[in-house]
Amino acid sequence: MKNLILTTALAIFVSLSTFGQNKTEIVNNAKKLLKENKYEPAGLLLKTYYAKNSTDLEYVWLYAYTAHLNKQDELATQLYDKAISISPENMDLKLEYARMLYETGNLNGAQQQVAILKTSSIDQSEVLLLDATLNYWNGKFGKANESLLLLKKLYPNSTITDQLTQMIKDTRAPFLQAELNYLSDNQPLEAISEQIKLGKYHSWILYPTLTLKNYNFSSSSQVIEATLSNIVQFGNIGLSAKVEGGTYYNQAINKNNWIGEFYFNKSLSNKTNLKFGVNRKPYIATNISTTYDLLQNNVYASIESGNITNSSFLHFGYNYQFFDDQNSIQTFGAWGLSKPLLSSAVKIQLGYGFSYSDSKTILYVPIQPTHITTTNGISVVDGEYSPYFTPDNLMINSAILVMGFDLSKQLKVTAKGNYGFYAQANTPQLISNTQLFGDTEIELNSSTTKFSPFDLEFSLNYQLNKKLNITAKAAYFDTYYYNSLNTTVRLDYRF
Repeated sequence: MKNLILTTALAIFVSLSTFGQNKTEIVNNAKKLLKENKYEPAGLLLKTYYAKNSTDLEYVWLYAYTAHLNKQDELATQLYDKAISISPENMDLKLEYARMLYETGNLNGAQQQVAILKTSSIDQSEVLLLDATLNYWNGKFGKANESLLLLKKLYPNSTITDQLTQMIKDTRAPFLQAELNYLSDNQPLEAISEQIKLGKYHSWILYPTLTLKNYNFSSSSQVIEATLSNIVQFGNIGLSAKVEGGTYYNQAINKNNWIGEFYFNKSLSNKTNLKFGVNRKPYIATNISTTYDLLQNNVYASIESGNITNSSFLHFGYNYQFFDDQNSIQTFGAWGLSKPLLSSAVKIQLGYGFSYSDSKTILYVPIQPTHITTTNGISVVDGEYSPYFTPDNLMINSAILVMGFDLSKQLKVTAKGNYGFYAQANTPQLISNTQLFGDTEIELNSSTTKFSPFDLEFSLNYQLNKKLNITAKAAYFDTYYYNSLNTTVRLDYRF
Protein backbone atom coordinates (compact mmCIF):
# COMPACT_ATOMS: atom_id res chain seq x y z
CA MET A 1 0.00 0.00 0.00
CA LYS A 2 2.84 2.36 0.88
CA ASN A 3 4.52 1.74 -2.50
CA LEU A 4 1.20 2.32 -4.30
CA ILE A 5 0.70 5.67 -2.54
CA LEU A 6 4.25 6.77 -3.32
CA THR A 7 3.92 5.70 -6.96
CA THR A 8 0.60 7.50 -7.38
CA ALA A 9 1.90 10.64 -5.69
CA LEU A 10 4.98 10.63 -7.91
CA ALA A 11 2.85 10.18 -11.02
CA ILE A 12 0.62 13.11 -10.01
CA PHE A 13 3.68 15.24 -9.34
CA VAL A 14 5.20 14.34 -12.71
CA SER A 15 1.90 15.03 -14.48
CA LEU A 16 1.58 18.44 -12.84
CA SER A 17 5.19 19.28 -13.55
CA THR A 18 4.75 18.44 -17.24
CA PHE A 19 1.44 20.27 -17.65
CA GLY A 20 1.62 22.37 -20.78
CA GLN A 21 4.90 20.87 -21.95
CA ASN A 22 5.34 19.64 -25.50
CA LYS A 23 5.90 16.09 -26.68
CA THR A 24 9.69 16.30 -26.58
CA GLU A 25 9.72 17.42 -22.95
CA ILE A 26 7.28 14.64 -21.94
CA VAL A 27 9.36 12.01 -23.74
CA ASN A 28 12.54 13.27 -22.06
CA ASN A 29 10.86 13.17 -18.64
CA ALA A 30 9.65 9.62 -19.30
CA LYS A 31 13.14 8.54 -20.36
CA LYS A 32 14.56 10.07 -17.19
CA LEU A 33 12.09 8.08 -15.08
CA LEU A 34 12.97 4.89 -16.95
CA LYS A 35 16.67 5.52 -16.36
CA GLU A 36 15.87 5.74 -12.63
CA ASN A 37 13.93 2.43 -12.87
CA LYS A 38 10.65 4.23 -12.12
CA TYR A 39 8.67 2.26 -14.68
CA GLU A 40 5.16 2.77 -13.31
CA PRO A 41 5.31 6.60 -13.12
CA ALA A 42 6.79 6.64 -16.63
CA GLY A 43 3.92 4.51 -17.89
CA LEU A 44 1.32 6.71 -16.19
CA LEU A 45 2.92 9.83 -17.65
CA LEU A 46 2.93 8.44 -21.19
CA LYS A 47 -0.63 7.16 -20.78
CA THR A 48 -1.83 10.62 -19.72
CA TYR A 49 -0.68 12.29 -22.93
CA TYR A 50 -1.09 9.36 -25.31
CA ALA A 51 -4.29 10.63 -26.95
CA LYS A 52 -2.50 13.78 -28.12
CA ASN A 53 0.52 11.86 -29.43
CA SER A 54 -0.99 8.60 -30.71
CA THR A 55 0.34 9.19 -34.23
CA ASP A 56 3.88 10.09 -33.20
CA LEU A 57 6.31 7.19 -33.75
CA GLU A 58 8.79 8.13 -31.01
CA TYR A 59 6.04 8.58 -28.43
CA VAL A 60 4.15 5.37 -29.24
CA TRP A 61 7.37 3.36 -29.45
CA LEU A 62 8.54 4.59 -26.04
CA TYR A 63 5.10 3.90 -24.54
CA ALA A 64 5.20 0.34 -25.95
CA TYR A 65 8.65 -0.26 -24.48
CA THR A 66 7.54 1.13 -21.11
CA ALA A 67 4.43 -1.07 -21.08
CA HIS A 68 6.68 -4.08 -21.65
CA LEU A 69 8.87 -3.08 -18.70
CA ASN A 70 5.71 -2.83 -16.59
CA LYS A 71 4.77 -6.38 -17.69
CA GLN A 72 1.63 -5.08 -19.42
CA ASP A 73 2.06 -7.55 -22.26
CA GLU A 74 -1.29 -7.05 -23.97
CA LEU A 75 -0.93 -3.26 -23.96
CA ALA A 76 2.67 -3.49 -25.16
CA THR A 77 1.61 -5.69 -28.09
CA GLN A 78 -1.11 -3.23 -29.10
CA LEU A 79 1.29 -0.29 -28.91
CA TYR A 80 4.04 -2.03 -30.90
CA ASP A 81 1.47 -2.90 -33.58
CA LYS A 82 0.39 0.74 -33.57
CA ALA A 83 3.98 1.95 -33.89
CA ILE A 84 4.61 -0.44 -36.81
CA SER A 85 1.48 0.86 -38.55
CA ILE A 86 2.98 4.36 -38.31
CA SER A 87 6.36 3.24 -39.70
CA PRO A 88 5.99 -0.14 -41.48
CA GLU A 89 9.54 -0.14 -42.84
CA ASN A 90 11.30 0.49 -39.53
CA MET A 91 13.24 -2.73 -38.98
CA ASP A 92 14.79 -1.61 -35.68
CA LEU A 93 11.26 -1.29 -34.32
CA LYS A 94 10.34 -4.75 -35.58
CA LEU A 95 13.48 -6.24 -34.03
CA GLU A 96 12.60 -4.75 -30.64
CA TYR A 97 9.03 -6.03 -31.06
CA ALA A 98 10.36 -9.51 -31.85
CA ARG A 99 12.49 -9.44 -28.68
CA MET A 100 9.47 -8.37 -26.64
CA LEU A 101 7.34 -11.20 -28.07
CA TYR A 102 10.07 -13.73 -27.29
CA GLU A 103 10.51 -12.46 -23.73
CA THR A 104 6.75 -12.75 -23.10
CA GLY A 105 6.57 -16.30 -24.45
CA ASN A 106 4.90 -15.54 -27.79
CA LEU A 107 7.33 -17.61 -29.85
CA ASN A 108 5.04 -17.81 -32.87
CA GLY A 109 4.65 -14.02 -33.06
CA ALA A 110 8.38 -13.51 -32.59
CA GLN A 111 9.12 -16.00 -35.38
CA GLN A 112 6.85 -14.08 -37.77
CA GLN A 113 8.75 -10.85 -37.12
CA VAL A 114 12.12 -12.60 -37.49
CA ALA A 115 11.05 -13.99 -40.89
CA ILE A 116 10.51 -10.40 -42.07
CA LEU A 117 13.78 -9.18 -40.54
CA LYS A 118 15.84 -11.92 -42.22
CA THR A 119 14.90 -10.54 -45.66
CA SER A 120 15.69 -6.92 -44.72
CA SER A 121 18.92 -4.93 -44.83
CA ILE A 122 19.17 -4.62 -41.03
CA ASP A 123 22.31 -5.94 -39.36
CA GLN A 124 21.71 -9.69 -39.16
CA SER A 125 23.75 -10.56 -36.06
CA GLU A 126 20.95 -10.14 -33.53
CA VAL A 127 18.31 -11.34 -36.00
CA LEU A 128 20.09 -14.64 -36.62
CA LEU A 129 20.83 -15.11 -32.92
CA LEU A 130 17.16 -14.54 -32.06
CA ASP A 131 16.11 -16.89 -34.87
CA ALA A 132 18.43 -19.58 -33.50
CA THR A 133 17.12 -19.02 -29.97
CA LEU A 134 13.50 -19.34 -31.09
CA ASN A 135 14.26 -22.55 -32.97
CA TYR A 136 16.07 -23.87 -29.90
CA TRP A 137 13.01 -23.37 -27.68
CA ASN A 138 10.83 -24.91 -30.39
CA GLY A 139 13.04 -28.01 -30.36
CA LYS A 140 14.15 -27.40 -33.95
CA PHE A 141 17.85 -27.85 -33.28
CA GLY A 142 18.81 -28.34 -36.93
CA LYS A 143 17.39 -24.95 -37.93
CA ALA A 144 18.95 -23.35 -34.85
CA ASN A 145 22.38 -24.65 -35.87
CA GLU A 146 21.86 -23.39 -39.43
CA SER A 147 21.31 -19.84 -38.15
CA LEU A 148 24.32 -20.10 -35.86
CA LEU A 149 26.56 -21.34 -38.68
CA LEU A 150 25.42 -18.49 -40.93
CA LEU A 151 26.05 -16.02 -38.12
CA LYS A 152 29.52 -17.47 -37.60
CA LYS A 153 30.30 -17.05 -41.31
CA LEU A 154 29.20 -13.42 -41.26
CA TYR A 155 31.08 -12.67 -38.04
CA PRO A 156 33.88 -15.27 -37.75
CA ASN A 157 35.59 -13.53 -34.83
CA SER A 158 32.43 -13.15 -32.75
CA THR A 159 31.76 -15.29 -29.67
CA ILE A 160 28.04 -14.46 -29.35
CA THR A 161 27.08 -17.89 -30.70
CA ASP A 162 29.17 -19.89 -28.22
CA GLN A 163 26.68 -19.96 -25.34
CA LEU A 164 23.69 -21.04 -27.45
CA THR A 165 25.80 -23.59 -29.34
CA GLN A 166 26.77 -25.18 -26.03
CA MET A 167 23.16 -25.09 -24.80
CA ILE A 168 22.02 -27.02 -27.88
CA LYS A 169 24.79 -29.56 -27.42
CA ASP A 170 23.94 -30.05 -23.73
CA THR A 171 20.19 -30.29 -24.36
CA ARG A 172 20.57 -32.92 -27.08
CA ALA A 173 23.01 -35.04 -25.10
CA PRO A 174 21.65 -38.40 -23.84
CA PHE A 175 20.85 -38.45 -20.14
CA LEU A 176 20.80 -41.15 -17.48
CA GLN A 177 18.89 -40.94 -14.21
CA ALA A 178 19.39 -43.56 -11.49
CA GLU A 179 17.31 -43.54 -8.31
CA LEU A 180 17.29 -45.61 -5.13
CA ASN A 181 14.32 -45.34 -2.74
CA TYR A 182 13.47 -46.77 0.68
CA LEU A 183 9.95 -46.59 2.16
CA SER A 184 8.72 -47.69 5.57
CA ASP A 185 5.28 -47.12 7.09
CA ASN A 186 3.04 -48.22 9.96
CA GLN A 187 0.98 -50.89 8.11
CA PRO A 188 3.74 -52.13 8.43
CA LEU A 189 5.14 -52.16 4.90
CA GLU A 190 8.70 -51.71 3.73
CA ALA A 191 9.86 -51.29 0.16
CA ILE A 192 13.17 -50.83 -1.59
CA SER A 193 12.89 -49.65 -5.17
CA GLU A 194 15.29 -48.78 -7.96
CA GLN A 195 14.57 -46.73 -11.05
CA ILE A 196 16.60 -46.06 -14.18
CA LYS A 197 15.71 -43.60 -16.92
CA LEU A 198 17.56 -43.26 -20.19
CA GLY A 199 16.52 -40.66 -22.75
CA LYS A 200 17.56 -38.22 -25.45
CA TYR A 201 16.01 -34.96 -26.60
CA HIS A 202 16.54 -35.33 -30.33
CA SER A 203 14.04 -32.81 -31.73
CA TRP A 204 10.62 -31.27 -31.21
CA ILE A 205 8.97 -34.46 -32.45
CA LEU A 206 11.33 -37.03 -30.93
CA TYR A 207 12.13 -37.08 -27.21
CA PRO A 208 12.13 -40.78 -26.23
CA THR A 209 12.72 -42.02 -22.68
CA LEU A 210 13.04 -45.60 -21.43
CA THR A 211 12.07 -46.13 -17.77
CA LEU A 212 12.72 -49.27 -15.72
CA LYS A 213 11.46 -49.68 -12.13
CA ASN A 214 11.92 -52.49 -9.65
CA TYR A 215 10.08 -52.72 -6.29
CA ASN A 216 10.88 -55.23 -3.55
CA PHE A 217 8.29 -55.32 -0.74
CA SER A 218 8.39 -56.75 2.75
CA SER A 219 5.25 -58.68 1.75
CA SER A 220 7.66 -60.88 -0.27
CA SER A 221 6.35 -59.42 -3.50
CA GLN A 222 8.35 -57.98 -6.37
CA VAL A 223 6.92 -55.63 -9.00
CA ILE A 224 8.78 -54.64 -12.17
CA GLU A 225 7.73 -51.88 -14.59
CA ALA A 226 9.10 -51.08 -18.05
CA THR A 227 7.79 -48.18 -20.13
CA LEU A 228 8.80 -46.22 -23.22
CA SER A 229 7.61 -42.64 -23.68
CA ASN A 230 7.91 -39.85 -26.21
CA ILE A 231 7.25 -36.12 -25.91
CA VAL A 232 6.18 -33.99 -28.87
CA GLN A 233 6.49 -30.21 -28.53
CA PHE A 234 4.80 -27.52 -30.60
CA GLY A 235 6.67 -24.56 -29.17
CA ASN A 236 5.17 -21.99 -31.55
CA ILE A 237 1.71 -22.61 -30.06
CA GLY A 238 2.87 -23.50 -26.53
CA LEU A 239 1.68 -27.12 -26.65
CA SER A 240 3.41 -30.34 -25.66
CA ALA A 241 2.12 -33.90 -25.41
CA LYS A 242 3.48 -37.08 -23.88
CA VAL A 243 2.60 -40.66 -24.80
CA GLU A 244 3.87 -43.52 -22.64
CA GLY A 245 3.20 -47.23 -22.76
CA GLY A 246 4.61 -50.38 -21.27
CA THR A 247 4.05 -53.32 -18.99
CA TYR A 248 4.40 -54.31 -15.37
CA TYR A 249 4.98 -57.72 -13.81
CA ASN A 250 3.91 -58.86 -10.33
CA GLN A 251 6.04 -61.77 -9.15
CA ALA A 252 3.66 -62.76 -6.33
CA ILE A 253 0.97 -63.83 -8.79
CA ASN A 254 3.22 -64.36 -11.83
CA LYS A 255 1.13 -61.97 -13.91
CA ASN A 256 1.74 -58.95 -16.11
CA ASN A 257 -0.52 -56.21 -17.44
CA TRP A 258 -0.24 -53.11 -19.59
CA ILE A 259 0.22 -49.60 -18.20
CA GLY A 260 0.51 -46.20 -19.82
CA GLU A 261 -0.12 -42.48 -19.78
CA PHE A 262 -1.11 -39.65 -22.08
CA TYR A 263 -1.16 -35.96 -21.27
CA PHE A 264 -0.92 -32.59 -22.96
CA ASN A 265 0.37 -29.33 -21.54
CA LYS A 266 -0.87 -26.04 -23.02
CA SER A 267 0.58 -22.64 -22.29
CA LEU A 268 -2.33 -20.23 -21.82
CA SER A 269 -0.08 -17.23 -21.26
CA ASN A 270 3.51 -16.44 -20.37
CA LYS A 271 2.97 -17.66 -16.80
CA THR A 272 -0.11 -19.91 -16.94
CA ASN A 273 -0.29 -23.54 -18.06
CA LEU A 274 -3.10 -26.06 -18.44
CA LYS A 275 -2.42 -29.79 -18.12
CA PHE A 276 -4.83 -32.64 -18.83
CA GLY A 277 -4.05 -36.32 -18.81
CA VAL A 278 -5.04 -39.93 -18.21
CA ASN A 279 -2.98 -42.83 -16.91
CA ARG A 280 -3.21 -46.49 -15.95
CA LYS A 281 -0.73 -47.87 -13.44
CA PRO A 282 -0.46 -50.46 -10.64
CA TYR A 283 -1.67 -49.56 -7.15
CA ILE A 284 1.01 -50.83 -4.75
CA ALA A 285 0.59 -48.72 -1.61
CA THR A 286 -0.95 -51.25 0.80
CA ASN A 287 0.18 -54.68 1.96
CA ILE A 288 -2.58 -56.55 0.15
CA SER A 289 -2.27 -54.49 -3.05
CA THR A 290 1.31 -55.66 -3.57
CA THR A 291 0.21 -59.30 -3.77
CA TYR A 292 -2.27 -59.22 -6.65
CA ASP A 293 -3.13 -57.49 -9.92
CA LEU A 294 -4.63 -54.18 -8.75
CA LEU A 295 -4.70 -51.41 -11.34
CA GLN A 296 -5.77 -47.81 -10.89
CA ASN A 297 -6.90 -45.39 -13.58
CA ASN A 298 -6.64 -41.61 -13.26
CA VAL A 299 -8.10 -38.72 -15.21
CA TYR A 300 -6.56 -35.45 -14.08
CA ALA A 301 -6.38 -31.77 -14.90
CA SER A 302 -4.49 -28.83 -13.44
CA ILE A 303 -3.89 -25.14 -13.98
CA GLU A 304 -0.71 -23.51 -12.74
CA SER A 305 0.23 -19.85 -12.76
CA GLY A 306 3.46 -18.11 -11.81
CA ASN A 307 7.00 -19.26 -11.21
CA ILE A 308 7.51 -21.46 -8.17
CA THR A 309 11.15 -20.42 -7.63
CA ASN A 310 11.19 -16.63 -8.00
CA SER A 311 7.60 -15.33 -7.91
CA SER A 312 4.19 -16.14 -6.48
CA PHE A 313 2.69 -19.44 -7.62
CA LEU A 314 -0.83 -20.93 -7.78
CA HIS A 315 -1.95 -24.50 -8.48
CA PHE A 316 -5.48 -25.85 -9.01
CA GLY A 317 -5.94 -29.55 -9.62
CA TYR A 318 -8.60 -32.24 -9.99
CA ASN A 319 -8.18 -36.02 -10.10
CA TYR A 320 -10.73 -38.74 -10.82
CA GLN A 321 -9.41 -42.15 -9.77
CA PHE A 322 -11.31 -45.34 -10.59
CA PHE A 323 -10.78 -49.09 -10.32
CA ASP A 324 -12.04 -52.27 -11.95
CA ASP A 325 -14.43 -52.85 -9.00
CA GLN A 326 -16.45 -49.79 -10.17
CA ASN A 327 -15.32 -47.75 -7.19
CA SER A 328 -14.02 -44.22 -7.66
CA ILE A 329 -12.30 -41.44 -5.71
CA GLN A 330 -12.49 -37.74 -6.54
CA THR A 331 -9.94 -35.23 -5.30
CA PHE A 332 -9.78 -31.46 -5.66
CA GLY A 333 -6.81 -29.44 -4.48
CA ALA A 334 -5.56 -25.87 -4.58
CA TRP A 335 -2.46 -24.33 -3.12
CA GLY A 336 -0.35 -21.25 -3.51
CA LEU A 337 3.03 -19.86 -2.53
CA SER A 338 4.16 -16.29 -2.04
CA LYS A 339 7.13 -14.94 -3.91
CA PRO A 340 10.40 -15.36 -1.97
CA LEU A 341 10.46 -13.06 1.04
CA LEU A 342 14.25 -12.82 0.90
CA SER A 343 16.30 -12.47 -2.27
CA SER A 344 19.69 -13.45 -0.89
CA ALA A 345 21.15 -16.93 -0.47
CA VAL A 346 18.23 -17.72 1.86
CA LYS A 347 14.73 -17.82 0.40
CA ILE A 348 11.52 -18.19 2.39
CA GLN A 349 8.07 -18.73 0.89
CA LEU A 350 4.76 -18.93 2.71
CA GLY A 351 1.65 -20.60 1.38
CA TYR A 352 -1.77 -22.08 1.91
CA GLY A 353 -3.26 -25.32 0.66
CA PHE A 354 -6.71 -26.87 0.51
CA SER A 355 -7.73 -30.37 -0.54
CA TYR A 356 -10.92 -32.40 -0.54
CA SER A 357 -11.30 -36.12 -1.31
CA ASP A 358 -14.27 -38.46 -1.28
CA SER A 359 -14.92 -42.06 -2.34
CA LYS A 360 -17.96 -43.67 -3.87
CA THR A 361 -17.60 -46.73 -1.60
CA ILE A 362 -15.58 -47.00 1.62
CA LEU A 363 -13.42 -50.14 1.71
CA TYR A 364 -12.59 -50.78 5.37
CA VAL A 365 -12.34 -54.41 6.52
CA PRO A 366 -11.32 -56.36 9.65
CA ILE A 367 -7.64 -57.08 10.09
CA GLN A 368 -6.89 -60.78 9.98
CA PRO A 369 -6.73 -62.45 12.43
CA THR A 370 -9.69 -60.57 13.88
CA HIS A 371 -9.03 -58.61 17.06
CA ILE A 372 -11.89 -57.13 19.11
CA THR A 373 -11.62 -54.50 21.85
CA THR A 374 -14.59 -53.88 24.14
CA THR A 375 -15.02 -50.36 25.51
CA ASN A 376 -18.13 -49.10 27.34
CA GLY A 377 -20.05 -52.12 26.15
CA ILE A 378 -19.14 -51.55 22.48
CA SER A 379 -17.08 -54.20 20.71
CA VAL A 380 -14.75 -52.53 18.23
CA VAL A 381 -13.05 -54.64 15.56
CA ASP A 382 -9.59 -53.55 14.42
CA GLY A 383 -9.76 -52.67 10.74
CA GLU A 384 -7.76 -51.39 7.80
CA TYR A 385 -8.34 -49.83 4.40
CA SER A 386 -8.13 -52.64 1.87
CA PRO A 387 -7.17 -53.14 -0.86
CA TYR A 388 -6.69 -49.37 -1.24
CA PHE A 389 -7.31 -46.18 0.74
CA THR A 390 -10.81 -44.73 0.36
CA PRO A 391 -11.25 -41.27 1.92
CA ASP A 392 -14.66 -40.22 3.22
CA ASN A 393 -15.26 -36.45 3.06
CA LEU A 394 -11.60 -35.78 3.77
CA MET A 395 -10.90 -32.04 3.96
CA ILE A 396 -7.58 -30.41 4.82
CA ASN A 397 -6.63 -26.75 5.20
CA SER A 398 -2.89 -26.40 5.55
CA ALA A 399 -0.15 -23.84 6.06
CA ILE A 400 2.95 -24.21 3.89
CA LEU A 401 6.51 -23.13 4.57
CA VAL A 402 9.35 -23.48 2.05
CA MET A 403 12.94 -22.51 2.83
CA GLY A 404 15.83 -22.63 0.39
CA PHE A 405 19.50 -22.23 1.22
CA ASP A 406 22.13 -21.68 -1.47
CA LEU A 407 25.20 -22.75 0.48
CA SER A 408 27.38 -22.45 -2.62
CA LYS A 409 27.07 -22.47 -6.40
CA GLN A 410 27.07 -26.26 -6.30
CA LEU A 411 25.20 -27.02 -3.06
CA LYS A 412 21.54 -26.18 -2.40
CA VAL A 413 19.40 -27.25 0.55
CA THR A 414 15.61 -27.09 0.66
CA ALA A 415 13.24 -27.67 3.57
CA LYS A 416 9.46 -27.88 3.15
CA GLY A 417 6.73 -28.14 5.75
CA ASN A 418 2.98 -28.60 5.39
CA TYR A 419 0.80 -28.45 8.52
CA GLY A 420 -2.95 -29.14 8.45
CA PHE A 421 -4.29 -26.57 10.90
CA TYR A 422 -7.92 -27.47 10.19
CA ALA A 423 -8.64 -30.96 8.89
CA GLN A 424 -11.45 -33.43 9.28
CA ALA A 425 -12.75 -36.67 7.80
CA ASN A 426 -15.38 -39.31 8.38
CA THR A 427 -13.29 -42.06 9.95
CA PRO A 428 -14.56 -45.65 9.72
CA GLN A 429 -15.18 -47.95 12.67
CA LEU A 430 -16.14 -51.63 12.67
CA ILE A 431 -18.62 -52.66 15.39
CA SER A 432 -19.25 -56.31 16.32
CA ASN A 433 -22.89 -57.06 17.15
CA THR A 434 -24.10 -60.38 18.54
CA GLN A 435 -27.48 -61.34 17.10
CA LEU A 436 -30.40 -63.08 18.84
CA PHE A 437 -29.25 -66.60 17.94
CA GLY A 438 -25.59 -66.00 18.72
CA ASP A 439 -24.49 -65.00 15.24
CA THR A 440 -21.95 -62.18 15.04
CA GLU A 441 -22.38 -59.37 12.56
CA ILE A 442 -19.78 -56.68 11.84
CA GLU A 443 -21.21 -53.27 11.01
CA LEU A 444 -19.35 -50.36 9.40
CA ASN A 445 -19.98 -47.02 11.10
CA SER A 446 -18.26 -43.67 10.77
CA SER A 447 -17.82 -40.50 12.76
CA THR A 448 -16.37 -37.10 11.99
CA THR A 449 -12.83 -36.79 13.30
CA LYS A 450 -10.68 -33.69 13.43
CA PHE A 451 -6.94 -34.17 13.18
CA SER A 452 -3.70 -32.34 12.37
CA PRO A 453 -1.82 -33.97 9.49
CA PHE A 454 1.64 -32.80 8.54
CA ASP A 455 4.50 -33.64 6.26
CA LEU A 456 8.13 -32.59 6.28
CA GLU A 457 10.64 -32.81 3.47
CA PHE A 458 14.35 -32.13 3.45
CA SER A 459 16.43 -32.26 0.27
CA LEU A 460 20.04 -31.66 -0.67
CA ASN A 461 21.16 -31.01 -4.23
CA TYR A 462 24.82 -31.04 -5.24
CA GLN A 463 25.98 -30.13 -8.74
CA LEU A 464 29.27 -32.00 -8.95
CA ASN A 465 30.01 -30.70 -12.46
CA LYS A 466 28.16 -29.83 -15.66
CA LYS A 467 27.42 -33.49 -16.30
CA LEU A 468 26.65 -34.97 -12.87
CA ASN A 469 24.07 -33.90 -10.30
CA ILE A 470 23.29 -35.68 -7.01
CA THR A 471 20.08 -35.29 -5.00
CA ALA A 472 19.26 -36.75 -1.59
CA LYS A 473 15.79 -36.41 -0.11
CA ALA A 474 13.94 -37.51 3.04
CA ALA A 475 10.20 -37.03 3.60
CA TYR A 476 7.98 -37.85 6.57
CA PHE A 477 4.18 -37.91 6.32
CA ASP A 478 1.65 -38.26 9.14
CA THR A 479 -2.15 -38.33 9.06
CA TYR A 480 -5.01 -39.81 11.10
CA TYR A 481 -4.56 -43.39 9.90
CA TYR A 482 -1.09 -43.55 8.37
CA ASN A 483 2.50 -42.39 8.66
CA SER A 484 5.51 -43.06 6.46
CA LEU A 485 9.17 -42.24 5.98
CA ASN A 486 10.50 -42.05 2.44
CA THR A 487 14.18 -41.56 1.54
CA THR A 488 15.61 -41.16 -1.95
CA VAL A 489 19.02 -40.78 -3.56
CA ARG A 490 19.12 -39.80 -7.24
CA LEU A 491 21.94 -39.33 -9.73
CA ASP A 492 21.43 -37.35 -12.94
CA TYR A 493 24.13 -37.70 -15.57
CA ARG A 494 24.24 -36.06 -19.00
CA PHE A 495 26.65 -37.65 -21.45
